[in-house]
Amino acid sequence: MTQTVFLIDRTRCLYAKSLIDKAPPDHVMQIKPMTRTLDQNSKLWPMLNEVSQQVEWHGSFRSPHAWKQMFLSALIDADFIPGIEGEPVNVSNRSSTLSKERFSELIELIYAFGANHGVVFSDVMPKGYDDGNR
Repeated sequence: MTQTVFLIDRTRCLYAKSLIDKAPPDHVMQIKPMTRTLDQNSKLWPMLNEVSQQVEWHGSFRSPHAWKQMFLSALIDADFIPGIEGEPVNVSNRSSTLSKERFSELIELIYAFGANHGVVFSDVMPKGYDDGNR
């Protein structure tokens, strides 16, 4: 059985410790930073849509997905490998693995790019939006 415990308060830390104390010897425990929040992800796609509708890039308006890949490439050191037909393929750009802090950097990068390219963001944020810096 796999179980994930978010270590956000003392009670959950104690619960995680109790799971470790009860775990059989042939199991693995892993501690890692929390990844992006649902609020952060919910904010990303409207921003990408607005950029895709307002910025022409190298002769055409690009899809939100293409913009996501471009912003991630600017944020993360890209790992390119040859594709099936020899074309370069970036295999390192996944926002789902970003920490809350790195995801905040991604959102700030999009804001900065938008400011430099005249993008008007609606800034509609989910109720109780958490930018990941709390």
